[in-house]
Amino acid sequence: MKTPKRNINGFSLTELMAAVSIVGILSAIAIPNYSNQMERTKQNSMAASMEQLLIRIISSKEEIGLPPKTWKDLSNQAVIMTISGPISDDEGSLEKEIALSDGNYSTRRIGDLTDENYFILESTVSQSPERNVLGCIDLSTGASDVKLGIVHSKTSTKVETSDLICK
Repeated sequence: MKTPKRNINGFSLTELMAAVSIVGILSAIAIPNYSNQMERTKQNSMAASMEQLLIRIISSKEEIGLPPKTWKDLSNQAVIMTISGPISDDEGSLEKEIALSDGNYSTRRIGDLTDENYFILESTVSQSPERNVLGCIDLSTGASDVKLGIVHSKTSTKVETSDLICK
């Protein structure tokens, strides 16, 4: 006697488990790489913004004859955008932390605040403190430098002011 031919429409449980396992393994590899790439992209974007801020410090010194003391002074040549809009008088001195328009990093002046011709700016992000960005400029010599945490630090962590080469 002939067995009737059955139509099989679909996947067996074994085939589904194999497919789900493969997708899971690929996701376990791809998602961390994607997240890491997104963090690097944000850090590189902040490094570009840092270079623009350093250029504005030079411009301020050349146009006015005095180095900037507040964020508003730095915003006189071209508007600096924060997450709340254009820089205002409320932003205060350069030592006060501001969040730039991309909203990822907070930036402020650090280091020796008594030297009017030497600026160190630091940008940090709370989710990945080791991905900080430091920039320095010496107005008396014109030397400047920008370093990225993890990328340029000696210990593959947060970049320190000792890693900068401006003086």
